Amino acid sequence: MLTTTAEQDLAVEVTQHQTGTVITVRGEVDVLSCPQLEAALDRATEGYPSEVEVDLSDVTFFGCGGATVLARAARRARRGGGGLRVLGAPRLVRVVLPVVALDRLTGDRPARPR
Repeated sequence: MLTTTAEQDLAVEVTQHQTGTVITVRGEVDVLSCPQLEAALDRATEGYPSEVEVDLSDVTFFGCGGATVLARAARRARRGGGGLRVLGAPRLVRVVLPVVALDRLTGDRPARPR
């Protein structure tokens, strides 16, 4: 499933794998586009246990709203016995995540091959 809107400049692709869900994000994660990412993460973490990988390697902007959305999804996945990991986090993401104590989600994981 690929969702994109021109005014938000964000694309979110959700792919199901045997081991869980991969959410690939492209573009700007800001206050206007966070609801789109949040909706995808909510769907991915509603089944239990949820193993979710979020590939941010093609993100061009990442605001604090994006970090809040990731934190909420990570808590939801953990409560259900699963987990959430961030893949391919560019520097602009790695700068924001420690500010909200989410740097443990990255662990320098590369993006999945496409």
